[in-house]
Amino acid sequence: MVLSPTTGEPEAVLQAWLVFLARQDEDFLLINLEDLWLERERQNLPGSPAGTESWQRRFARDFESFSTDHAVRELVDIARGAAEPARGGTSERCGADAAHGAQLAPKDSPS
Repeated sequence: MVLSPTTGEPEAVLQAWLVFLARQDEDFLLINLEDLWLERERQNLPGSPAGTESWQRRFARDFESFSTDHAVRELVDIARGAAEPARGGTSERCGADAAHGAQLAPKDSPS
């Protein structure tokens, strides 16, 4: 997936970035969960003085909410699907997980 220079939609940028990262020759890809729903509030305030509530904000969504969200699942599946060919595998199971509403789980864990 290549973005045109005029594409500025956050969803399209995130999707392209996940595909790019997943195609790299690395053993794993770590995705901040809040990025998957395009959270705008920061968890951390770098350089914040002692006593500032950095790393104390709760997720805006609970596990059930984002683990069954079709848009979030689609992004996870896109990252998985982009990574599989680079690893010599296939991405057949990616869409099946989302279609059955499976909970988010590591790629190699039993469903």
